[in-house]
Amino acid sequence: MKFNGLLATFIFMALLINVSCVDASPRQLNYLYRFSVEGYAYVTVFVVDISDEYVIHVPIEESVVRESLIVIDEFNELLPTEFVDSYLLLIYNINSSDRVVINYVAKVADIKDGFVSAFISPGGPSKVYLPKASALVYFNGSAVISITDNAISLSFGDGGKYVISYIPLTILEGLTTTAVVNETKATDSSYLVWLYVILPYLYYVIPIGALLILAAVAYYLFRRRKSEEAELPKYDVETIKSEVDERDIEILKAVMIKELTISGLARELGLSKSVVWRRIRKLAHLKLITTADVNGKIYIKVTQLGRELVERGSKSP
Repeated sequence: MKFNGLLATFIFMALLINVSCVDASPRQLNYLYRFSVEGYAYVTVFVVDISDEYVIHVPIEESVVRESLIVIDEFNELLPTEFVDSYLLLIYNINSSDRVVINYVAKVADIKDGFVSAFISPGGPSKVYLPKASALVYFNGSAVISITDNAISLSFGDGGKYVISYIPLTILEGLTTTAVVNETKATDSSYLVWLYVILPYLYYVIPIGALLILAAVAYYLFRRRKSEEAELPKYDVETIKSEVDERDIEILKAVMIKELTISGLARELGLSKSVVWRRIRKLAHLKLITTADVNGKIYIKVTQLGRELVERGSKSP
C-alpha cells in the first residue's frame, strides 16, 4: 500500500511537470532566407495560428534594414509594427488574422577574400537558399541539404544561431556533387573544412537586378504606407465625440478605474467578448485606448484623449 501511494504521487508530479512544460502559445514560426552575393538576406517569416492573439512578438535579425520591413495579414492588409528591441518585432494583429507574413532585407554576412560568412538567428524552423552557382564551404548545426535549379538549400529543423559560409562563383566547372547533412567536423587546427559543392554546369550569378527590383518595390510600399499614415485624421474631442455612444463611454469609464483584459471587461459590463472586441478595435482606432501585452494577456488602458472625452461628457448638462 505504501509503495502504491508513492507510485501515485510520482505519477501525479510527472503529470504536473509535463503540463507546466506545454507551450501556451500555439503559434508557429517558419523562416525563409535567400542569400545574395553581396551578403544580404531576403527574409520571409510565416506566422500562423495567431487568430486569438492581438499582439505578436516575432524574433528577427538584428541587422534588419528597417525601411524594407513589410508585414501583411491574410487579408493582404498592412499591419502596424513596433521594434521592442533590435532583434524582436511587435506586430499588432488588428484584423484578428490567422496568419501573418513578414518580409524584410537584412545584412547578415561578412565578405573577405571572396568568402561570404553569414550569421542568422531564426526563431523557428528555417530554410536557407544560397545564391545560384555558389559553393558551400561550412555550416554549423544539423541541416538537410538539397539542390534545386542550381541553387543549394539548407533546411534547419529548429531555431538557433547558425553560421553558413559559401563562395559565390560566376563560373563553376565540375561533374561531382557533394551533399553534407550533419554538422561539419574539424580535421586540423582550423574549424573550417572546405566542402565544395560543385554544380554540374556553367551558370552566371546576376543578383543586382533582383536587388534593384526588390528595393524599388520595398521603397514604393514604404512611401505608400507613409502617405496613408499622413492622410489619417488628427483626432480631438470635438472631432470624435459624434463617433462614440453610451456603450463606448461605459467601456472608457471602466478602464479608467482599472486596467482590464477583454475577458475582464466583458464580465464587468455583462457583454459578450465579440461585442467588447469590436468596441475595443473602434476605440483603439479613434486613439481613445491603447493595449499592452503583460505576460501574454492583453490589458486595455485609456489614453489622455479618452479621459478628456469622458470628463468633458460628465461636465456637459
